Amino acid sequence: MLDILSHPDRRRILLLIKKQKSYGKDEFAIKEFDAIDNKQLTPELYHNHLPKLANVGYIEWNKDANMIRIGPNFEEITPLLRFIHDYQKESPEKWP
Repeated sequence: MLDILSHPDRRRILLLIKKQKSYGKDEFAIKEFDAIDNKQLTPELYHNHLPKLANVGYIEWNKDANMIRIGPNFEEITPLLRFIHDYQKESPEKWP
């Protein structure tokens, strides 16, 4: 889990998914990540971060439709995401 959370983009993706889930939304377009810090999507997202999150089951990624859903193992990382969210102000500058 700590390896997954070690990169700011993966943390942001997981926090966005957690936020969307709390609104009852269970699927969303990858282009919604552009809103995160006004960052443009990068090849690293498609070739590193999304595959890594999908491999551990935190997301389900439909490459053809460019959509992401909450994965079957998402609940196991939820406590750490809650901790990150609750202590954002005390976190280092580059944390989401």
